[in-house]
Amino acid sequence: MASKLYRNHLYDAASAALAGLQTAVESSTDCDRVVLAAVLERVGDLQRLEERPPTWCAPWLNSVTESDLAHVLADYLAETASWPVPEGRVTLQTTEAPDDEFVSDDGLAFALQRRDEVESAQAAIMRLSLKRGRAPIELTGWGELAAATRAWESALATVLDRATAETLLGERVILSERHGWLAHLPDRVTPSEGDETTAATFAREDGIGEPDDEALHTYLRSGELQTYIEGYAAETPAFAEILAMTISSLRDLGELGTAIAPRLWLKRYEQRANEAIHYIVPSARLAAADTQRDAAQHDVDLGTIAGLATTINVSLHLVGAKVILRVDADGELKEVRIGDGACHSANADGCWEAECVRTGAPLTIRIEDCVGGVFQDALVFDAEG
Repeated sequence: MASKLYRNHLYDAASAALAGLQTAVESSTDCDRVVLAAVLERVGDLQRLEERPPTWCAPWLNSVTESDLAHVLADYLAETASWPVPEGRVTLQTTEAPDDEFVSDDGLAFALQRRDEVESAQAAIMRLSLKRGRAPIELTGWGELAAATRAWESALATVLDRATAETLLGERVILSERHGWLAHLPDRVTPSEGDETTAATFAREDGIGEPDDEALHTYLRSGELQTYIEGYAAETPAFAEILAMTISSLRDLGELGTAIAPRLWLKRYEQRANEAIHYIVPSARLAAADTQRDAAQHDVDLGTIAGLATTINVSLHLVGAKVILRVDADGELKEVRIGDGACHSANADGCWEAECVRTGAPLTIRIEDCVGGVFQDALVFDAEG
C-alpha cells in the first residue's frame, strides 16, 4: 500500500511541478538552465514511473540545444562536490543503535534526494539524445558527471548500506526499486582497512553475519547480493570453501541456474580465469539450431553483473544458430559485444542488443561502461543429455 501511495504522490508532484514550469517556459524566449534542469528532473521522474509527461514537454525539449544540456550537466557536476560523505558508519536511531552510535544528518538525506533527482535528469537526457540518434556519452559533461556520481557512491559505500540509504531517501526509493543507482551501495558496510574491529565482530554487531540459506539461494539464482556473499567469502575461508562446493555441485548436477555471478566467482576461486563458462541448452534445441530445421528459441538469463559504473542485467536469446546478447542498463554504456557482433547504442526500449552466429567455439562477451569500466568473459553452449 505504501508503495502505491508513494507512486501516486510522486506522479502528482511531478505533474503539478511541470504544470507550474509550463508558465515559465512559455513566458521566456531563452532557455533558462535552472528551468531546464527542473523540467528534466520531473520528466525523468515520470519516465522512471513509466508515465507520459505532459504533451508540451516533448516539443519544448526538442528545441533544447546540446549546449543547453552541457550547461545543465556542468551545473550538476559542480553540485556533486557539495554532497557530503559522513566520517562514520551511518545508522538509524533504533533500540539496536543507541544515541552514542547514531550517525545521520539532514545534509546526507538531502544529498541522496538530489542524487536521485540527477538520476531522473540523466534518464530524460538519455531518452532525448537517443531520439536524436546520439549517444549521451557524446554530450559534453556526460562522462564527467557519470564518473563524479559513481565516485561519490563508492565513497558513500564505505559508511552507508543500501537499506539505510533507502530509508533516508524516502518516497523516491520506489524510483530505484529495480536496477537503480542504489544498487551501487552494499548490503552491509564492511570495516575499512586498518579498522581494529574484526570482520566477524562487525558482522555480529551488524546483525547480519554469515549469509543464511535465503541469501545464498538469491545469489545462486540471480546474482543479487553479490557484494554481501562474495565479500563474506573473501573474509571467511571456511565459508568460501562451502560456497565453492555448493556452486560446483549444483553446476555438475545441472541445477545451478543461469546467473553468471556465481560461475565467475567459482572460476576465480579455482584460478581458472581463462576457461570459458559453459551453459547447458537442451540438446534438441541445439540440434535444431545446428541444422537450421526451424528457428529453435531458448533464453538464458545471466542475471546481474556488478563492477561497472551502472547496474546491468544480462540475458542471451538463442534463435536458430543466432545468439543475441541483451543488456538492460540503468545508465549509459559505450559498447556491448558478443563474438563479432557489437552494439553502440540502446534501442527504443532502452535495451542494448548485440548478436552473432554460434559456431561451437567460445564466444567472448564484452561490456564497456561510459567511464572505461569493462566486463569481459567467454562462454560456450553444451547440450543437455
